Amino acid sequence: MPEGYINGYDGGDVVIPRPPHGNLNRQFPVFWAPERGEYGAGDYPLNEPEALAVARFILAHPNITGALAHHTHGGLILRPSSYRPDAELPPEDVWLFSELGAVGEKLTGYRLASIFEDFTKDKRYARNGGFGDWVYEQLGIPFLATELWDAERAAGVRHPEHFPTGGKREADQAALLAWSDKTLGGEGFIDWTPYDHPQLGQVEIGGWDEMFVIRNAPGAYVEEIARSVAEFTLRMAASSPLVRIVECAAEPLGARLFRVRAVVKNFGYLPTHLTQLGLESGDIAGVEATITPLGAELVMNAATQKLGHLDGMASRPATWSGWNPPWGVNARVAEWLVRADADRASVVVTVAAQKGGIDRRELRLEMAIESAQAEEEAVA
Repeated sequence: MPEGYINGYDGGDVVIPRPPHGNLNRQFPVFWAPERGEYGAGDYPLNEPEALAVARFILAHPNITGALAHHTHGGLILRPSSYRPDAELPPEDVWLFSELGAVGEKLTGYRLASIFEDFTKDKRYARNGGFGDWVYEQLGIPFLATELWDAERAAGVRHPEHFPTGGKREADQAALLAWSDKTLGGEGFIDWTPYDHPQLGQVEIGGWDEMFVIRNAPGAYVEEIARSVAEFTLRMAASSPLVRIVECAAEPLGARLFRVRAVVKNFGYLPTHLTQLGLESGDIAGVEATITPLGAELVMNAATQKLGHLDGMASRPATWSGWNPPWGVNARVAEWLVRADADRASVVVTVAAQKGGIDRRELRLEMAIESAQAEEEAVA
């Protein structure tokens, strides 16, 4: 048990209350329920300044495309949900988390696990107020968490459960101690020492260095963990949507009129709505294409055209087949009719996606005339 004095001790059982504050991962405004017994939830959501700062940063940056939290410990990669089964989540998102998690499994060696399905022993007491549930369920952002470090695995102990909670078998304790003696020179375990406690009388103080051996990796392991997790972080970031203009042309129609046509495509892995929940909520803005005439006049179609969302390569996991689910749309076309008012007129086409970036092309309309004339002369 924790060292120190015991408040309100009456000589009977030692009652150690859970702290009402300080657990940032129970602080977020989704299924926030401190009355369910989860410790550290605070007096209200985002009651801790650190949690509030994280929430404000994310809300102020609508271009964020993913969240990867790093916790200790357990040697796992966790995915949503914390409080409801997979059957209540969109199957598209469960599949997406499994695909992203598989990349992490390969790079880190950690197993992918659902927080609720695999990580929660008693389903009556689901975790509440979690950061990952907030960014996924409220904002539609894909979320994973790495539980860094597993001392038991380093010692060769294989535990069947996803998280080494509760008492440990004597053989496992012996294996862990042998690993500590050999690898850490015995520094991971503090010999038990008698102590005269002012309230409890004779006790012993000692045991595992919980903070720097069990919960966090000893120094010799930090570099390996940091390298693999950093690579996983970069790979997950690289899955973001990437919207680009793949074709942009101005076709002269005569009488100084031009049809401007732009083909827009998402080259990223993720769709521009990120997740199925993000699409269903409607809170993530789709792709827009805007034309800005310079020395020209827009004659037909709105200057800004809403192209909706574009799927990414995630929707095409295999070669096309009539037996497989249909591919999503990952390219669309925007068109405008403009009239050149000057000899050196041009237009700028800008494509913007909240989660997929910005791309621009400038077209000089007189060059389009020259190109058309050259084609006519070549035909003649």
